[in-house]
This record gives sequence, structure tokens and C-alpha cells, in this order.
Amino acid sequence: MFGPHWEPAEGTCIDIRFTGTANSGIENRRRLLEIRCGDAEPFRAELGASGFREDFTGLERGETCRMTCDVKRQEAKWDFSDPALNRKAGRKAHDAGFQAELSLDPPTKSPGMPAV
Repeated sequence: MFGPHWEPAEGTCIDIRFTGTANSGIENRRRLLEIRCGDAEPFRAELGASGFREDFTGLERGETCRMTCDVKRQEAKWDFSDPALNRKAGRKAHDAGFQAELSLDPPTKSPGMPAV
């Protein structure tokens, strides 16, 4: 096949490099990531934020996220559906967890606990 063959992967942030400030005042950062994809040998890739993504949170050193990669070309891309990278997806996951907890029955009073 011609062109990249993108597969699900996982990336861990190893280092962050500050590359200046954009006209909008937003800091430009490039992240060095170690990419692991299936049984393939891990490789490293340097990535910035792709285009204008106001919901992109980025990673700090040591944090891990979902990626897609082409092992043969040793290229990687962010998976913006990962809540670790996307503020909206993170808020949606948090809200879903809150709603699930809200629907649970309250714990029963254990013996010996004072009445409230």
C-alpha cells in the first residue's frame, strides 16, 4: 500500500520544548514523545498542537495519552478523542461519572453511627 498506515498507539511525554509565543499570545510548545504501538519497537516523535485547537490540553512530562502512528515511517499523530488531550472530552467523561454516581443508592447507615 502507498501512504501512511495509521494504527492505534500510546505516547508518553518525555520532554517539552518552548518555541516562542504565537500572535494570539498562546505559548507554542513541542513535545518529545515515546510512541509504543503493538509489538513494534518503541520510537520517538516530536509533536506540537495540530492547527488551532482551543480544547487541546497537551501533556506534561511523564503523562501518557492515546495516539495513532505509522510504525514503518516512524510518524505519530495525536488522538484528540482522548480525554487526556481534549478539554471537552474530559469534561464529558467527568460529567458522565458524576451522573453515574448521582444515580447510585445512598449508602446504608452502619450500626453505631449517630443519627444526623
